[in-house]
Amino acid sequence: MVDREKLLGIVLGGFVAGLLTSAVALTPNSRAVQIAEFFEDICIPNHYGQLNESPAAWGFETVKDTDGSPLWVHPKTATFLKFEPRKCGQETLAPYALSEIQARELLRLLEAIVKRRFPELSHDPNAQMGSVHKGWAKGPPAHPSRWGVFFFAYPDWLESAGSTLFIVAPKGEAL
Repeated sequence: MVDREKLLGIVLGGFVAGLLTSAVALTPNSRAVQIAEFFEDICIPNHYGQLNESPAAWGFETVKDTDGSPLWVHPKTATFLKFEPRKCGQETLAPYALSEIQARELLRLLEAIVKRRFPELSHDPNAQMGSVHKGWAKGPPAHPSRWGVFFFAYPDWLESAGSTLFIVAPKGEAL
């Protein structure tokens, strides 16, 4: 027969392990992870002309930008999503800019995404702005065939802090 205290210890241990596992499993992704997922789920399919859903499917709400063009806002991550003729990008702005830690996490995630999804792109050492930045491009600078992925974060710019992540297509190829 099983000792009552041992059984209680096993049940209690299983209960605690279950709680910890569910807490980890149910914890929402970090802001950097969510932005990387938006990039992979929205901007990359858009780049290939394969975006079949509105950004509303990811929780974005549409508003008008200052120039009257549509701008999508994700209220939980304070991220702006914008489509332009050759570009799809996301931005954060003060006071909801990415922190240095979030920007570095996002850069690490982007490096993996670009390596996996765009192995033909090379690191562009000239893509520099802010304290956290990296660009990957193909084609000579300022050439119509140039395209790539670019990320700039400037958390240290105080009231002007922000970040921008975008994919741009070659000229003549609309997104």
